[in-house]
Amino acid sequence: MSTYNAKNYTEQGGDRLVIGGELEIKEGATVKGLETGGGEIPLATADTVGGIKAAPKAVNYNIPVDIDPNTGKLYARAVPNASSTTYGLVKGMPRTDAETVMVKIASTGYMYVPTYPVVPVAENHPASTATDLETLLADFNALLAKLKSAGIVAAD
Repeated sequence: MSTYNAKNYTEQGGDRLVIGGELEIKEGATVKGLETGGGEIPLATADTVGGIKAAPKAVNYNIPVDIDPNTGKLYARAVPNASSTTYGLVKGMPRTDAETVMVKIASTGYMYVPTYPVVPVAENHPASTATDLETLLADFNALLAKLKSAGIVAAD
């Protein structure tokens, strides 16, 4: 009868490898078989240890993360909202096609949105109740004066 005193050993004719000690995988080594045959790593959830999917790293998209040594939880550092003096995050609202405007980013990193002129609003003008041409002409000229005063129509 033999007694195992090694932390790492094989059983069942080599079909089972037991790791009771530390497993070190050197740089450049590969592990085969995890990506096929139902051995995929599950996505991490609040209840399941697993992998994390992420987009490829891009310049200036790096947010440092920390692992809490007591809980093992991964935390991304808070990023402040952008301001005129601080780089940060920008919140946006869902868009509709009617609300779309082009945005440009300069070499300085500043984002520019095109400006549009403010459309002036003329003073309210009541509907005409004229019953003759002379009164209708007076109502029309009063409306025209309000439009010119608001800058909607060029002055004489």
